[in-house]
Amino acid sequence: MPKITKRGSKYYFRFFEKKGEMPTGFSFDTKKDAEKKLRELEYRKEHGTLIPTSTRTVSELLTKFCEEYGGEKWSASMHSSQTALIANYINPLIGNWRIQDITTDRANSYVRALKKVHTVESKFYKPRSEFVTDATRQKIVKLLRTAFRYAVKLELLEKNVFTKIDLPKYSETTRRAVTVAEYHSMVNYCNNEENRFLMIAIELAVFCSCRVGEITGLSWGNVHLDGSNPFVDIKQSLARESRVSLSASNITNTYFAFPTMEDSRTQLVLKQPKTASSVRRIFIPKQLVKILMTWKEEQEKHRANLGSVYHDYNLVIAQQNGDPVDANLIAKRLKKVCNELAIENVTFHCLRHTSASLKLKLSGGNYKAVQADTGHATTQMLLDRYAHVFEEDRIENAQKLGDALFSEEKTEDVDLQIKALLRNKTLLSRLLEKLQEEGIKNEPCTKSQKSCTAG
Repeated sequence: MPKITKRGSKYYFRFFEKKGEMPTGFSFDTKKDAEKKLRELEYRKEHGTLIPTSTRTVSELLTKFCEEYGGEKWSASMHSSQTALIANYINPLIGNWRIQDITTDRANSYVRALKKVHTVESKFYKPRSEFVTDATRQKIVKLLRTAFRYAVKLELLEKNVFTKIDLPKYSETTRRAVTVAEYHSMVNYCNNEENRFLMIAIELAVFCSCRVGEITGLSWGNVHLDGSNPFVDIKQSLARESRVSLSASNITNTYFAFPTMEDSRTQLVLKQPKTASSVRRIFIPKQLVKILMTWKEEQEKHRANLGSVYHDYNLVIAQQNGDPVDANLIAKRLKKVCNELAIENVTFHCLRHTSASLKLKLSGGNYKAVQADTGHATTQMLLDRYAHVFEEDRIENAQKLGDALFSEEKTEDVDLQIKALLRNKTLLSRLLEKLQEEGIKNEPCTKSQKSCTAG
């Protein structure tokens, strides 16, 4: 059995994991921990369950993970976001750590240390906070959990220490709903040649509860304006993806890539919607049908005037030359419009939020019907996201109940007073005399009243 020796403040031993190979060294802060690990290694070796110690580092593991797991499972946008987290917040801090050396305590220390790490700024991204947010820390923990689970599957590790790390909690920013007056102001302001594509996008967001990519990726082939029940089919989404990620990931979820400059780092693509439930049919009212028909006629005029210069991608939301409109342009134009109209704290996603909130209230809380329009994966996600709508109804119901009970209580009090009055003949007689003196004409006395006056 290997001998445990003390060197300075540490306890060491060397263990032969495989016959004929060099022994692996282990180091611990206490002799008790060293003895525990040695007993565990001996037991696993004896029973044939010992996984040889890997010298692979976190950086090496993540490279393999991204190539094999990410290349198979991730979309281009997911590949881009995950590799950015690795490059900015994982490799610089723990990339050279051996995966075998990471304990639950070390993993916890790393996740806590992220709170004091400055967010990385780039040419295309300006951070909203100085330090790494709890939302980003949660994404990092989820990424490492998946990567280390992959390592366990490959028998590079015996266990996944990141499953024991609590996910950092954070509160999502509550988006405000746009008022009806604000909606009309935005639509009226955008009803001109320069901003009409934004007007149509706003109308689709409010009537259809769609995400911005679903709107900008909507094709006329999926818009059905004829018949008694007109509808749009959401089957694709427009997104700007990293060209590196497009080439590195499984791009079977991408239908079409738009032409771009050769030296461009990104490219607009039409791809599958966010989730399977995002593929859906949304019925539209006659008001939106009229708006879309007018817009289609205007697009056809531009196509005729520009001829071969017009880029015909058959998109509902398109620039005057037919080119697609990405989310960044939508956001910039909407911000400009809201500034002009003095409308504060509104993003394009607020319109989807407004649409879902209004539909929940108008339908009396029919969340299944609303979910069919919004494309949320589960009804629970919808309820969690729009719980405030039901909270408003709960407050209103509480007040209605209070008013009803209070009103009933008052009615009962009056009835009791009348009964008491009828039992007091002297008081009732004086009351009737007083009423006559005041010139108030009374209905004929009831039998009980006559008996009172007679007495």
